[in-house]
Amino acid sequence: MVIHLFFWMILNRWWTHPCELVACLVNVYFVVWVVVMCCLMILSVLSAVEKRS
Repeated sequence: MVIHLFFWMILNRWWTHPCELVACLVNVYFVVWVVVMCCLMILSVLSAVEKRS
């Protein structure tokens, strides 16, 4: 219920301020991209270490 209310509040705010929605989406996309890149880097390092041993 609290999550639903919070979601509705955010949605209402985005509806009145569309630019904030775009900025938020860009931020989320950037964060996801960074996390994915870090995961790929860690996986490549781990696979290299496994091949060496």
